[in-house]
Amino acid sequence: MKNTSGRERAEQLLNQMRQLGMPMKASVVIRRFRCGKPGCHCAKGKRHQDMIVTRNKRGKTQTIRVMRGREDQALEWVGNWRKLKAILAKLTAVELKILRMPATKAGEERESPGE
Repeated sequence: MKNTSGRERAEQLLNQMRQLGMPMKASVVIRRFRCGKPGCHCAKGKRHQDMIVTRNKRGKTQTIRVMRGREDQALEWVGNWRKLKAILAKLTAVELKILRMPATKAGEERESPGE
């Protein structure tokens, strides 16, 4: 990997964030259940299945059923949130490194010898 400045690395990370799709801070759960109808296939062991999304809203868990056909979208959005968190952690590390560097008159960071 080539040696890049802190600002260049921060720009790379910001570009990665821009390329992500929509992020959703939530968890996806596959739920299997019985409906309770005596003649239904779920009464014989093959349970119904649906996908739910859970999130914390003001200290309470909010549960939303994902409509059929939107399951891939829910998984993608939750995955994008996880990727965004990882990118933000790296960006924070770069920003902290920049703040530790001496500033030049133009406000740019100056690489210390050996970095």
